[in-house]
Amino acid sequence: MAGLLHNIGELFLIFFFSGPMQEVRSVQRQQSIPDYEAEQVILGAPHTLVGQWIALHWNLPPVFDAAIEQHHRPDPDDDYFPAAAVHAAGILCNPEADEEEWRDTPFDASVEAYLGLSKEDRRTLRERYVSDLASAEAFLNLSV
Repeated sequence: MAGLLHNIGELFLIFFFSGPMQEVRSVQRQQSIPDYEAEQVILGAPHTLVGQWIALHWNLPPVFDAAIEQHHRPDPDDDYFPAAAVHAAGILCNPEADEEEWRDTPFDASVEAYLGLSKEDRRTLRERYVSDLASAEAFLNLSV
């Protein structure tokens, strides 16, 4: 469930602040910074914090607001597993990243250790994701 909701703040920002979010994407590309850093610069708050606010407003269990708020930078001192799992899945299952970009994406070392993932495990999971995505696209006759 946390994986499905982790970018709810981004959806909110895109829907209600589409103009500023276009500026966020422009700054992100120009400065080669993560989306949450560009959002902080342009909007004053990242989608992770907006998502956490939504989770709190919806009275979701605390484990969800922690996973949503920390999915880019999990905090080992908090409800760690959901945030760590969402962080890992977000990197391993990024359909927009080509193989070189995927290999260069920083993977939090504490998450890697906590989940027991080796570099080979990550590579195997990524290959399976790419294969499964291609199968799903063929089945649905879609292109992502």
